[in-house]
Amino acid sequence: MYRTDAVGVTNQRETTIVWDKSTGEPLYNAIVWLDMRTASTVDQLLEQVPNKTRNKNYLKPLCGLPLSPYFSAVKLRWLMDNVPKGGPNLDFFGATP
Repeated sequence: MYRTDAVGVTNQRETTIVWDKSTGEPLYNAIVWLDMRTASTVDQLLEQVPNKTRNKNYLKPLCGLPLSPYFSAVKLRWLMDNVPKGGPNLDFFGATP
């Protein structure tokens, strides 16, 4: 018999939340699917596209998705870059204070 430690259920798909694996407490507020704070993160990623084309579809052949504030990976990058290191424990990201 296996013990279930946690379950995550959502109907908003790209809403992103991370929590402390020991306490179950959220590390930061959820970033909802339509949150545009991550647009600056997309702009920073587009600056790294070869030939400075800023092509949002650059990664599409690799992963099937364009660079967009909508997706969870960009939201996680935003959390890493914008949540103070001395605040919530971002050990999940390997960025301990």
